[in-house]
Amino acid sequence: MIRSIKNIIEYLIITLVLVFTIRGSVFAQTAPSISLQPATTTVSPGSQVTVNVVLNAGTYHVSAVDLTVNYNTTQTSNMSISAGTFLPNVLIAGTASNGQAKIILGSGTTAVTGSGTIAVLTFTANSTTSLTIGTSTQVAATESSTNVLGATSGSTITVSTPVTVTPTRTPTPIPPPVPAPVLSVSGLPASSASLILRL
Repeated sequence: MIRSIKNIIEYLIITLVLVFTIRGSVFAQTAPSISLQPATTTVSPGSQVTVNVVLNAGTYHVSAVDLTVNYNTTQTSNMSISAGTFLPNVLIAGTASNGQAKIILGSGTTAVTGSGTIAVLTFTANSTTSLTIGTSTQVAATESSTNVLGATSGSTITVSTPVTVTPTRTPTPIPPPVPAPVLSVSGLPASSASLILRL
């Protein structure tokens, strides 16, 4: 009798451990993140720059992203945003105005996992500038009815004017003048010496 009670208690303990272990593995999810890549780059003034918006779905199945990227309208110009390949369905086409580039993208019938480029930003860099993911950005996933977006990271573009190095000229040495040869008339016949002197 005592042994059977002991076995039951051990069985219950093992069962509880397994239940909490399974629940822990289910609820310990990694939230999706969005980053701008490259994180840093250096270009010349007036350069055309391309920045990729990369989604990492974490442990979720992402079905849509409502994306906003903040930018400076003085430090950049000709800003545009287009869809990448990771979320192929464009639900609302990209726009860029008043310092915000926006686009809404969907996965279609199958939610995505893993990571990939969801959007591409192109612009002219007038001066050093930074791009950030807007706080209004939302990520939808099949596992939740709320925004599941976790961490975000931006991009800094440094505009640097190339330094022009002027080579130093080395003066060409001027050779010293060569003295004119001196003609000697010694030892010549008188007629020849007289002719040379006349010349």
